[in-house]
Amino acid sequence: MLDMEFFKHYKGHLQVCLANDKNLCGNLEVFKQLPEMLPGFKETNDREEECETIMSKFCNKIFGEPYEFINEKTMELCGAASFSRVGDVNTVAYSAVGTYVGQIDSVLGKSFVSFLILLLFIWFILLITEFRYIWNFFQVIWNLPSKDNSDPDFASADGGKFTVTKLPLCHKVFALLAIGVPRLVIACVVAYVGANFLAITNTLQDLVLNCTALGFLLEVDQMIHTGLLGQSIEIMMHRFEPMEVPSPTRGVMLTYSSLVMSFLITGAFVAYTYLRPEGLRDVGMGIECLCHLEGSCYVQQLLPRVHGQ
Repeated sequence: MLDMEFFKHYKGHLQVCLANDKNLCGNLEVFKQLPEMLPGFKETNDREEECETIMSKFCNKIFGEPYEFINEKTMELCGAASFSRVGDVNTVAYSAVGTYVGQIDSVLGKSFVSFLILLLFIWFILLITEFRYIWNFFQVIWNLPSKDNSDPDFASADGGKFTVTKLPLCHKVFALLAIGVPRLVIACVVAYVGANFLAITNTLQDLVLNCTALGFLLEVDQMIHTGLLGQSIEIMMHRFEPMEVPSPTRGVMLTYSSLVMSFLITGAFVAYTYLRPEGLRDVGMGIECLCHLEGSCYVQQLLPRVHGQ
């Protein structure tokens, strides 16, 4: 019974403690919540001063050191504070909240989301092109006629150009395992890492810079190939015509299927990034709730409800 009397008597004080930061007392006043928390104070300035006093003294006594630790981490998470005057009270806005919500270029804003979708679509188009090259490599190597190592007609010469028409089976296996499989693994890793690299970017400027970095990343396999083989091998390779085999699929179908696949992958990845539990949407709403006490969150349910708000 004594505990219930304590909570009834200090109900307003405990609600004030939910704000975590005395700089948010002005916010509570603007949203007409302080008058219900502290009904004994009639003037705005008195309520704000009492709110700051409760934050500094009462909350520390009730919650102790864990409250201090949470409070410090909250301010670190919310970022730099900027103050402005709204009517007769000061309000505080934190940089982390503006990064996710409330700004034109915020992570949850239409401009940022639209630009991110466009860049992800282009990224997946590029990666699907890379996967098509890898698939063509597997198809050509495997479908070339096999030969014994002693056969002299593995290639034909015409005007200084050579065309490979047959390959030994051991050479096929070596090419698939030593070239095709590593290239496929690198492409899968680059696709996953690159998409997540774009998704965790917080500003439009960084998004453009990251796209430039990813464009360089796509050329890494070619750089490795050139660096390992050397210039003499590169010159010799130019004397060989590309190996060709009949294709079972038409080019038009591959084009349409690549376009549809890019749309589906982009849509699925964006939905996963924003809408999954603990995704960007949840992070943005959580930071807004934690720093500004706004949005649909549990703290708002504990704070006094203002009629019509």
